[in-house]
Amino acid sequence: MVDRLAKIVVTVMMMVVAALPQRHEQFLRAQGADGDAPIPASYFGMVIAGDRWPWVPVGSSRIMAGWKLVEPARGKWDFRQVDAALARAQQRHVDVVFGLGLTPPWASSHPQEQCGAGVGSCWAATEMKDWQDYVFEMATRYKGRVHYYQVWNEPSEGAFYQDTVEKLVTMTQMAYDILKQADPDNLVISPAAIGPKGLTWLNLFLTNGGGKYFDILGYHCDPSPAPPESIVGQGGQLRELMRKHGIGGKPVWDTQLGWWYPHTTLPESTQVAYVAREIILDRIAGESRFYWYLWGEGPTQLPMLEGKGTLSAPAQAYAVVQKWLVGASLKGCVSEDVPPAWQASHHMWSCDILRNGVMSKILWNPDGDRAFQVPPGWEIKTMQNLAGETVNLPSSGKVRIGEQPVLLEHR
Repeated sequence: MVDRLAKIVVTVMMMVVAALPQRHEQFLRAQGADGDAPIPASYFGMVIAGDRWPWVPVGSSRIMAGWKLVEPARGKWDFRQVDAALARAQQRHVDVVFGLGLTPPWASSHPQEQCGAGVGSCWAATEMKDWQDYVFEMATRYKGRVHYYQVWNEPSEGAFYQDTVEKLVTMTQMAYDILKQADPDNLVISPAAIGPKGLTWLNLFLTNGGGKYFDILGYHCDPSPAPPESIVGQGGQLRELMRKHGIGGKPVWDTQLGWWYPHTTLPESTQVAYVAREIILDRIAGESRFYWYLWGEGPTQLPMLEGKGTLSAPAQAYAVVQKWLVGASLKGCVSEDVPPAWQASHHMWSCDILRNGVMSKILWNPDGDRAFQVPPGWEIKTMQNLAGETVNLPSSGKVRIGEQPVLLEHR
């Protein structure tokens, strides 16, 4: 009787366990054509505003070369700011992306209308020839010195663009033709959408034929208000949309990576964590490059500079992760909880990086501090944090893993 009862209890317990939702680890390989290749220095880009060059190493830079800046009145050109910014980059042998767009009031089809980018700046020109003249001036003046041009910033957001998708397709086609005629080596980056509305806007842009007029797809994988892990979900949706429109083989550049959400303040420890996790996961999401927002003054909860102009803790994390990744291959990341876009993850993440034939690990736990037993098979000797501090692994193999990624190395 007792044996029969015990069997019944065991059977019921097994049925209950089987009925519970089962979690399985997902191994995420870096998407994109160069996902498995060693990470170049150019992967680490920066959006630069103002006249101070970054105090952290950058492999590429994005500079605003807006129409309203260089042609404030018809035929009156002023390239001083753009020339100075380009000179600073060239002195350091760093390539440059010029951001085109933002119509000056004199050329705008809505010259009295106000938007986030300024009066008249969020609308196409009344005469498209004025737009063509602007692009031609940029292409000829900087021929041989600048090879990357992006047409418009965040057109999915009303702060920068409020005109029709069809007009921006036309403007992108015009820019593409002019830039290629000026220099066949020029590469055109698409207008970069952002956020939940971004994929909808991009679908309309591609449906209207926009995919024929760029070499690189620009997109901003800003995860806010969610934590960085939601970038992976965005990347999957983006790649699916690209395949749908027959452009799945084109590279993707995240020309503005960061985190900003109104009326939100992140603790410094979380700022540091988010910088590192976004940089790592942007690669998994399939971005060949990212440009961190921002070096200079602007709306961001992950600043590179503190109030007195000193290097911030997030900037130090940027530099440390750069040392971890440049020259190494990010083979993939594992987690039991890979969230959809703009949602949070609540399980530990482990990423494999290969350098000179030796595998290392990057670990973090989005929900904060927890104990972790390092498997002996990993053959880990040291652990480094985002301040660049390295310690030997305890003989017990027991460590604490928190929201800030750590590098476990076999050396």
